[in-house]
Amino acid sequence: MSWFTRILGMEAPAERNPADDFWFVPIEAGGLTESGVVVTDTGALQLPVVLDCQKTLSEPVASLPVKVFRKLPDGAREEASG
Repeated sequence: MSWFTRILGMEAPAERNPADDFWFVPIEAGGLTESGVVVTDTGALQLPVVLDCQKTLSEPVASLPVKVFRKLPDGAREEASG
């Protein structure tokens, strides 16, 4: 019996590995948080802090140049123009 079980009368939470699947929940369905509140993508984006984080991450990516390449018959590629 672990100290966690003896003191609190419950099992210790399972160790979470960042590579595990528990991080990847379909957000459009909403996710049940540990507090019991369901959070959806629409609801989260109504919070100013979430919207600011989304903008902080997406705006620099949107400003990066995008180059389009054409594949040549010999397998090489060249930058497409016009």
